[in-house]
Order: sequence, then C-alpha cells, then structure tokens
Amino acid sequence: MTDVATFRQRMVGDPEVTKAMVRVLGNILKTSFTIIDGLAFKDVNSRLVALLLK
Repeated sequence: MTDVATFRQRMVGDPEVTKAMVRVLGNILKTSFTIIDGLAFKDVNSRLVALLLK
C-alpha cells in the first residue's frame, strides 16, 4: 500500500512498473467483462455449464 503521490512518482519514473500495472489492470478489466457478459447475456443453464467446465 502507498499513497497516490508515491504511486504516481513510481509510475512516471519506472516504465517497467507502468507496463506491469497496465497488464494487471487489463487482466482485471478482461475478467470483469467476461463476468458481466455471462450475467447479462446467458441464461442460468448456460452459466451453470460454463461454471462446471471451468
């Protein structure tokens, strides 16, 4: 954990940290879209099948 100013300083000062954060946040966003897609556009039976396949 850190404060916003320190985090911003690290992001600006170290491109590797920036790349890592973009990758992590991208994965979180992708997972969120997958969950939303499943809840919004699939019926209960389809969601159950998808859960069991995972």
